[in-house]
Amino acid sequence: RVGTYLGTKKVFNVGAGFFSHADGTITSDGAGNLSSNNVTHIALDAFYDAPLGEGGVNAYAAFYSFDYGDNYSLGTTYGTGSSVYGQFGYLLPKFTDKGRFMPYVAYSTRDFEAFENAGNTLQLGANWFINGHHAKITLEYRSTLNNYTGEEPDRVNGLILQTHIFL
Repeated sequence: RVGTYLGTKKVFNVGAGFFSHADGTITSDGAGNLSSNNVTHIALDAFYDAPLGEGGVNAYAAFYSFDYGDNYSLGTTYGTGSSVYGQFGYLLPKFTDKGRFMPYVAYSTRDFEAFENAGNTLQLGANWFINGHHAKITLEYRSTLNNYTGEEPDRVNGLILQTHIFL
């Protein structure tokens, strides 16, 4: 989906939402006794995209609060607690007819009750928009530290190359 207007117009959006599901998860007490938990999600976000000189800025921030039940976790991605995400990109001025270049940085943190310490992810990358949003190549460095209890785990680093073609 479109995540930037590529410096063509000024947009500022603020969003808020919630989700509630009675008896949405089931937990076991270890002795085999099951109990249900209500699930509630609350989210707030803001998006800003605007021309800046010959280029453009693109920013997004989001806060999520999740409640799946006491100390609930499904791995290190979903759990009872909160998560914050932010990203910022700058569309460089056009310097070739072959496309547009947008470097970006993104950071997220996840703080769930089931773990003593929060996890986080840092992303540094660049998009090469070959034909607007119809063809794009992204190269990204990603560094992730999962939520943990006890000894700090190794940080997982990776280099991601992806393409996007929208017909």
